[in-house]
Amino acid sequence: MDIHYGPKFTEIVDPFLAYVDPLPRPWMYNVEGEDKQRLKDLLDKHRFLAPILKNFVRNPFMTERDMPKLPIINNFKPNIPLSQIEAIVPKEILNAEYYDDLMNAVKAYCNPIVAEFDKLKEKYCK
Repeated sequence: MDIHYGPKFTEIVDPFLAYVDPLPRPWMYNVEGEDKQRLKDLLDKHRFLAPILKNFVRNPFMTERDMPKLPIINNFKPNIPLSQIEAIVPKEILNAEYYDDLMNAVKAYCNPIVAEFDKLKEKYCK
């Protein structure tokens, strides 16, 4: 399963993870005015999802591990309130029972976010 879904999932998620990674990209230091608040809002809103999605990314140099079991909602520790998780992570991602459905939900969620980051990057990347 990893051989089939791992690379596909990595291809979908990589652009999103590149933007929400805790280490800011060099161009982010150039963002000014209202755009600075927009960037901060984007990062704050979507950063929580990054560690969840990283569990599905495959790196050929990392120790092999199994893909997480679906649906993702069942993988959270009980100390995190379900309402808090559902407020941040779309239900389509949380409740996907098949990897194809999960990839489609992640793509639908991440692509518009990546497009917003891309606009800011185009404006401030020098």
